[in-house]
Amino acid sequence: MKTDLKILDTSILDSNADVIVMSANPSLIAGSGVSGVIHKAAGAELEKHVKPLGPIAEGQAIVSPAFALNAKYIIHAVCPRYYGGERGEAKRLRKTYQSVLSICDELPDVSSIAFVAMGAGVYKWPSYKAAKIAISELVKSKVKETLICLPDITINAEYRSQLLSYERAGEIEKISSTPIKILRKEEALKEYITSDDRLVPRSAQWYELYLLGKKLISTKDGYGFPKPMNWNAGVEKKRKRLLEQINCARKYEFLHEIDKFLRDPKLNWEQESIEKTRGRNLGSEVLEKLNKYKDEDPKLHSLINYVVSDDRIFPVPRYWTKLTVLGNEKQKEQRISERFPPPLILAVFHCTSDREKQIRLLDQIEYAYEHGFLDEIDELIRSFEPENWFYTEEEFMDELDLYEFQERKKEMIFDNSKTTLISCFSQIRELEKTAEYYFNKEHKFSLFITRLFKLYSIGVDPLKVLIQKNEEQLKEFEFSKKDSEENPKCYCELEKENFVQAIMDTELLLAKLKIVHVMQQLDESIDPYAFGEQFWDLLVEKNICQEDFSSEG
Repeated sequence: MKTDLKILDTSILDSNADVIVMSANPSLIAGSGVSGVIHKAAGAELEKHVKPLGPIAEGQAIVSPAFALNAKYIIHAVCPRYYGGERGEAKRLRKTYQSVLSICDELPDVSSIAFVAMGAGVYKWPSYKAAKIAISELVKSKVKETLICLPDITINAEYRSQLLSYERAGEIEKISSTPIKILRKEEALKEYITSDDRLVPRSAQWYELYLLGKKLISTKDGYGFPKPMNWNAGVEKKRKRLLEQINCARKYEFLHEIDKFLRDPKLNWEQESIEKTRGRNLGSEVLEKLNKYKDEDPKLHSLINYVVSDDRIFPVPRYWTKLTVLGNEKQKEQRISERFPPPLILAVFHCTSDREKQIRLLDQIEYAYEHGFLDEIDELIRSFEPENWFYTEEEFMDELDLYEFQERKKEMIFDNSKTTLISCFSQIRELEKTAEYYFNKEHKFSLFITRLFKLYSIGVDPLKVLIQKNEEQLKEFEFSKKDSEENPKCYCELEKENFVQAIMDTELLLAKLKIVHVMQQLDESIDPYAFGEQFWDLLVEKNICQEDFSSEG
């Protein structure tokens, strides 16, 4: 019986299939991406059930109940990681599909099975290669209905293209009742950025896209990657400029990198619907609010007048955060569905105008007025001391030049990484006793950091993959150690010691890799010695290290 092979643009959790196939890690515990989503939806019972069954090898699969999911079974399959195609990865990925279909053939009362893009996530398979192998194996399925769930439009197009080639060759009778639209990468990306109310990336991240484009175009002997528009440029101009950037990337053949940047789930987008309602003349809007509430509500008018008088603009971030905490508490307490307007601080602080920040503060005040907690907001705002405010006589940067932006970005990355850096240093000090020699003088410490950078600096993306791989390995070692403690008779003493040593070695390596990863995020051409001096200052400031002036060397 030939299967009815269909490609859907929905999540696998919405497929209503009898069997759901997930790409699992060898330990079978919840991972990132789709694996984590499925584990969360199925409930904690799923991990409890499969954990004793691991680890399993690449190409193998096991079956479990679906627990809280709308399915009968879950098949957990381990895909090979892609290393360029020179290590027999294709053969092992085919074996993964064959293992899954073999298990499915043995399951009772199954008429449908659903897959994701196996390997095309954290295992780094190029989508077109993953698609070619998937389709070539799944056309052999004996299940009545075989579904491939691909919400990502670009990956969806790759799989549809492969499926269409089978239909044209007459190897399958039909593909799917769903209309097929094979998009070029550029068209797929343009459709993506105009969907789900997206407009353009938020100011700071749009500038990062510009820096990426500027860097890539220089390697292609080109010039003039379009700059981002100012925050108040309007919907049409912003949309047009982003499309110009995509066209430029296609022309100079670095669309893949731009596509990857724009599809990052962590990227924050301006919403078109909000932007349309906020085509504001910010200067006159303050006066309009004052006039509006003068007779309507004297108390609200008094607070707005207080905020904009004496050259006040908005509270400094620390105190603005206090105001926001109060607003969020009231929102939760009263179960208000509309979100309390967030402050314009952190990453967007230096990329928005002083007047825009003031308008956001007034939005918060109006929110409190509309939902009945104006008195609390009024009391808190008036309690701020004069030094807790920014004033109009100070200089504000509505637009930053390239150097200023890069420097501010570096400051933000370092500030956000302080906890990670301190934690990694503590692990190195504990696990590598021979390194203690470097931890009593600034210049010795800087030499130590320089050595780390030379050893492990392999590029941001490869280093990130290496960190993920070692984190997965650490989980497996920890699982084995725990199992040896729970079942001591199954392991000899040497094996137990090896598990402990493997955990320590992996933790030490991860600590070093994460320090270098922070350095590469700051700047791939960073001066490691100068970073070591900055890192040392942080450790001294936190009383973790102290300069030893009593000895030389």
